[in-house]
Amino acid sequence: MREGEVTRICTRTPVRAVGLVVAAAFLALPAAASAQQGGGASGGGQEAATPAPGADSLVQYRREVFHYPTGRRNPFTPVRAGEQLGPRFEDLELSGVIFNERLGSVAVLVDRTTGKRYRVHQGERVGQARVARISPDEVSFVVSGFGQSRTEVLRVKKKDKETSG
Repeated sequence: MREGEVTRICTRTPVRAVGLVVAAAFLALPAAASAQQGGGASGGGQEAATPAPGADSLVQYRREVFHYPTGRRNPFTPVRAGEQLGPRFEDLELSGVIFNERLGSVAVLVDRTTGKRYRVHQGERVGQARVARISPDEVSFVVSGFGQSRTEVLRVKKKDKETSG
């Protein structure tokens, strides 16, 4: 591509011309570098071609940093599991219920993986689950995850009482 062609294209479509000029510069850089190293394409005792303007300057890369307002999670950081998120609902077991209609009921949950106990009232959250309703022998939860919600029920496991002789 000759210099006159680039000028003629630039006057017609400036956006396309910028791309062509950048592409031409990148194509010229390797040719100039190989000419410097190999002594030129025609060989002999000729001097190497002059490098393209700016070829010997140092290329610097800068990382763009975003700051998100408080209260919102940075979508590019990995979600960390652990104490911040609370227990997974699948790991919870209903250990017992203290039922009192007038004063408010309390459900006792146990995380099977860690053994940690949670005492929750109606409306409170445990991990990704919110307690919807507490009855004497079961607790209803609304579990939300990945933008969807589902209703789950945990029941108190009845222990078989052994009768002595």
